[in-house]
Amino acid sequence: MVVAKLSREGIDDRSLPLEPGLHRIGSDFACEIVLLHPAVTSEHLTLKVGETDASIMLSSGAAAMLHRQMSGQPAVLKPGEWTPCYLGDRLVIADTVIEFAGVEPERQRAFDLLAESWSEIPVSRMLVAAAFLFILAVVVNVFLPIRSESRSTIEAEAELAPAKIETPLQQLECSEDIHGELAVLGGRVESLLCYEGKWRATVRVADAQARARLLAGVARSDTPVSADIYVDTEIAEAAALIAQNLAPASRVVGSTHGVVTLVAIDDAELREKLVRHLKADVRGLAGVRFERAEGPDVGVLTRQVIGVWHGPNPYVVVENGAIVRPGETLSKDVKLLAVAESYLLLDVRGEQKKVNVK
Repeated sequence: MVVAKLSREGIDDRSLPLEPGLHRIGSDFACEIVLLHPAVTSEHLTLKVGETDASIMLSSGAAAMLHRQMSGQPAVLKPGEWTPCYLGDRLVIADTVIEFAGVEPERQRAFDLLAESWSEIPVSRMLVAAAFLFILAVVVNVFLPIRSESRSTIEAEAELAPAKIETPLQQLECSEDIHGELAVLGGRVESLLCYEGKWRATVRVADAQARARLLAGVARSDTPVSADIYVDTEIAEAAALIAQNLAPASRVVGSTHGVVTLVAIDDAELREKLVRHLKADVRGLAGVRFERAEGPDVGVLTRQVIGVWHGPNPYVVVENGAIVRPGETLSKDVKLLAVAESYLLLDVRGEQKKVNVK
C-alpha cells in the first residue's frame, strides 16, 4: 500500500495510507487531503495511486514542485499531465512536504525498462556487450586498489588536521544583536539558528502591517538573516474557518503569539476533534485554549424590566419606557422570545434561557 507522509514546520508529521484510486489535494473540505494555505487552490492536484505506484497531475493554475531523490533535481509538473512519483521523492505544495512510501524506487523502474528493451536485443549485440563488461571488470580490479590506497592516505591526513570550530561566544553575541533588531521591528522571536554563516529566525507578529514592517527592516539590515513570519490575524482566520465547519457553536475570540482562544465547547469529543484539526491544518499555530465568552448579566437585565403585559399581544416595558415585544431585541446579544405568566423566555447568544419575573 502507498503511504503519504505530510510534513509541515511546527506541526507533527502525519502518515496517510492511500487506497488505490484517485485522491484530491486542495483547500476545499471535500478533498481527500485538505491543506489550508492561501497558495493552495480548492482542488490543487490529484494523486493517482496503485498498489506500488503513484502519479501526480496538477490542476490548471496550481503550482507545486517534485524533487527527485535519485537525481536531486526537480521534475517538471505540467497541468493536465500525469507525472510518476518514486521512493524518496518529495512533493512540495506551499509550506507542506509530502513523501511517498510503498512505491517502487526510480532505479528499479529504470531496471524494469532496461530488462524490457534487453529482451529485444539480438544475440550478436548481447555478446558484444558481455565482452565490454568483461574488459571493464579487469580495468576496475587493476586500478581500484591503487585509488583506494591513495584515498585512505588522504583521509588519514584529514583526520590529523585540526577541525575548524566556530567560537560559541561570537555566535551568542551575534544572536543577541539579531534578536534585539527583530524585537525593535515589532517581532516576537521564537527561535534563532545559524547555518553556514546565515541566520534563520522564526518570528511572530500581530498583523499583516507588522509583517511588512519586519520584512522591510530585515531587508535593510546588514546581518545575513531570513525570517519565517507567523501572523496572528491569519492564524485566527484559518482557525475560524475550520471552527465554522466542524463546530459552529464555537468561534475564535482571540489569537496572541500563535495561541488561538475559542468559546468553550461542552462536548469533549468535539473539542478534541477541533483541536486535532487546528493543529494539523493551521500553519504557525502554537496552541489552542477555550474560554467562555463574557455574556450579559441576565439577572441585572430582568431587573430593568418594570412592566409585563400578558394580553393577546404580550410585551414588556423597560426602565427607559421602551416597549419590547417577542422577537425583538431586549438588549445587546439578548432577544425576547416569549412572555409567559411567570417568566420570560430569552435567547442569549443562541442559547435559550427562562427567567422568572414578578
